[in-house]
Amino acid sequence: MQQGRYTGYDLWGEIGKLEDEADIDMVETGFVPQGPVRIIDKSSELFRDLEREIRDTVKHVESSNALKDDPTASRRLSEIRAGTVLLEADHIDVGLLKRVLLPALNALMKMIGNEAAKQGIRKAIELLIRFMAGA
Repeated sequence: MQQGRYTGYDLWGEIGKLEDEADIDMVETGFVPQGPVRIIDKSSELFRDLEREIRDTVKHVESSNALKDDPTASRRLSEIRAGTVLLEADHIDVGLLKRVLLPALNALMKMIGNEAAKQGIRKAIELLIRFMAGA
């Protein structure tokens, strides 16, 4: 935005033009999905397994003395919690879920020393990928 102001470029005008040309279906909030939006079947075994693995990952990270005071681990844990909030909805933007959860899980898997926790995170990533492919 600063660069646009320096060069006299109307960024918001250009964004408006793109939205008009793209013919994107936007709701009243102005939300533009970044991927397919799908209904979440909360009764599916895949969804329940995914929730369980993510919950277990959060527990492992919270109980890890090595990661308690690490600001990066704390940020990644917050991102995972944000991803769980996304999963509480009836519909999910798959692109948003991918951008929030996958990097956080991958980063924590590299940071955590407990091999059992790493396996749990790998399983969560595998379930997340399957969920996003067929959610």
